[in-house]
Amino acid sequence: MTNPIPLDPLYLQTHTEQQIHALIQQMVASVGWRLTEDGNHLLLTGQDTSYNKADPWIPHVVPRFRADLTRRNTLSYRSSEKYFDLFLRTAGAAIFSLR
Repeated sequence: MTNPIPLDPLYLQTHTEQQIHALIQQMVASVGWRLTEDGNHLLLTGQDTSYNKADPWIPHVVPRFRADLTRRNTLSYRSSEKYFDLFLRTAGAAIFSLR
């Protein structure tokens, strides 16, 4: 978890909770987040892969890379082959690097 990021007090006072949440979501994209109890600071909580739930094939395909993989731990997958490296970023995206 990161250090709390202070939010602009004036923005917090002049916008609804829904507007604040929408703006934060736009900024952090697929990073998990929450507000502190007082609502004045943002905490980044790690990668948010909840969008993987939209693909019904992921639970069946991901273990083909390695038996213990699930949609929650795909970032642990790395493969180095003779001519390429493969790194899973999420269950639906990878980095493929030719040598």
